[in-house]
Amino acid sequence: MSETQERLMVLDGPDKGRVWNLDTEQKYAIGRTTDNAILLTDKAVSQHHAVLQFEDGIWFIDDVGSRHGTWVNDIRVEERKPLFHKDTIRLGRSHLAYLESAAKEGE
Repeated sequence: MSETQERLMVLDGPDKGRVWNLDTEQKYAIGRTTDNAILLTDKAVSQHHAVLQFEDGIWFIDDVGSRHGTWVNDIRVEERKPLFHKDTIRLGRSHLAYLESAAKEGE
């Protein structure tokens, strides 16, 4: 059985090129302080900006009250939003991509 490996990759911004492999058992806080699982150095990113969480076979992103908002495919995240392969996420001045390395079986 082939497993997918979801990743988050920084496409543009101070952390360009950074990649995080996502573990479905972990909840990922995203922000500018060192207590975040995904640490971005972009000064336009809030200290605690967003959270990524896996539920029912899908990764979701939610803004946690950031100053400049969280955007997926240029649409502001107003409530928890599911992520799909190649979605672009904007946090501050940073652009990230949500990627799956293999297609999910049976879909």
